[in-house]
Amino acid sequence: MRLVFLGTGSGGSIQRFHTCIYVELADNRILLDASSGNSALVNASKLGLDLNTIHHLLLSHSHHDHSRGLEYLESHRNVRDIQQALNVYGSDTALKDVRNFFQAMNKDFEINDEGILRQGKSFTIKWNSVHEGDSNKIGDMLCKSHAAKHIAGAVGWRLECGNESVVFSGDTEFTENTIIGAKNADVLIHEAYGLKEDADRLKMVKHSSAYDAGFVAFKADVKQLVITHVSTDYHGKEDLLINEASEIYKGPISVAHDLMDLSI
Repeated sequence: MRLVFLGTGSGGSIQRFHTCIYVELADNRILLDASSGNSALVNASKLGLDLNTIHHLLLSHSHHDHSRGLEYLESHRNVRDIQQALNVYGSDTALKDVRNFFQAMNKDFEINDEGILRQGKSFTIKWNSVHEGDSNKIGDMLCKSHAAKHIAGAVGWRLECGNESVVFSGDTEFTENTIIGAKNADVLIHEAYGLKEDADRLKMVKHSSAYDAGFVAFKADVKQLVITHVSTDYHGKEDLLINEASEIYKGPISVAHDLMDLSI
């Protein structure tokens, strides 16, 4: 298993790019979220990754810091004349929101319920609607969604191939759904916007504390916890997040950073 973090910051982060994670399981390659702007393309290039060779992306939700990078992934595929579409998987709500912001661009493409079609060319993006609990087979990898507790249509994802499994919480407040989805996973990638002491703020923005992430990891009995979606307040203070998560979860804990390349 290989996990490459192309962006690890929260929406308002001024030190980190936004969420996008490259995942390799056996021969399968996939993206989790799309970041914003061209940051995923820039950071992937720094690591020698060509995102045009990846044809599947699992979207957690439609907030701009997770989805607006799709504009640049689509544009780059068009410029490079990539014939295979990028399959984007998400809830009906998330995909509707994404289609709406593509419509507002007024570019030279057709947008319909199937995908984005460049004039005189094939699809650059195809939509794949999923429902909570759905399992999708991508190559020999099983991808299963579960409901997150953030905005309408938000989901987390579990990816399995052979004996390997990784779970991505997406943006979420604490929810039992993540515990169920992460049961016995090799790696849990869980957001932690702050600490328990930030409870009022976390409730307002619908995010988790580091303790929440540790609690999910403990209850799900995962082998390793990776914290991401770090806010500006805790950039340079990542030890505080690790210390709080370790109050309940005694396995290995790390805080992801941009360009972190993790092989397991």
